[in-house]
Amino acid sequence: TGEKVSVKDTLEVLRRNPYVWMVGLMYFGYSFVTGMGINTYFFTWVVGNLDLMGTASLIGVVALPLLFFFPTIMKKVTKGLLVQIACIFYIIAGLIIYHLSGNFGMVLLSFLFTGIASLPITYMTDLMMLDVGTYNQHISGKRMDGTIGAIKGFLGKVGGAVGVGVVGFMLEAAGYNGTAETQTEGALTMIRFLIGYLPVIIFAAVAIMMIFYKLDAMLPELNKEQNAD
Repeated sequence: TGEKVSVKDTLEVLRRNPYVWMVGLMYFGYSFVTGMGINTYFFTWVVGNLDLMGTASLIGVVALPLLFFFPTIMKKVTKGLLVQIACIFYIIAGLIIYHLSGNFGMVLLSFLFTGIASLPITYMTDLMMLDVGTYNQHISGKRMDGTIGAIKGFLGKVGGAVGVGVVGFMLEAAGYNGTAETQTEGALTMIRFLIGYLPVIIFAAVAIMMIFYKLDAMLPELNKEQNAD
């Protein structure tokens, strides 16, 4: 954009623009869940067949054609609401895989729901960051798209790293032993919790946070204001 951005400008974004935090934390939560690497543990010890992980992962790919419909969907549904819908799919997927992990058909259904849920967030995060830049220009006179994108990227990397760390810590606390022939019931329950209920908790929090995401409703007026300038 050619804007000159100072450290003070960056701090002002963090202080005055709540939407950079909302979208950033949404991406943090998404990166946390997708970066945990819990699937290998789940298929090895709960399902009992690591080879089936490839089959389950392919199921998620079935949802990809839905991307072609997103431009049409976004004309009728706000970005914030789409994120909340994605969170609902994540929550349903988590509940299914935790409570019905012994039924491989239901595990596949859970992975399908996860594939559907991931699309709105991966498709719209950068679009939402552009909207955040529009709001930032409204409050400060500068879009600062590069800075806002860097904040999102940083939170995403931190989320992925924290996800891996949390999995290691919680598995160890539950008595997981990677060299053992079998795992304790406590370790198996923890694996199911990490793949099931932890994403439920995280995406429930994201869905609640998005209730306060009012930027979609503000955009027409903001765009009109900035086009006038």
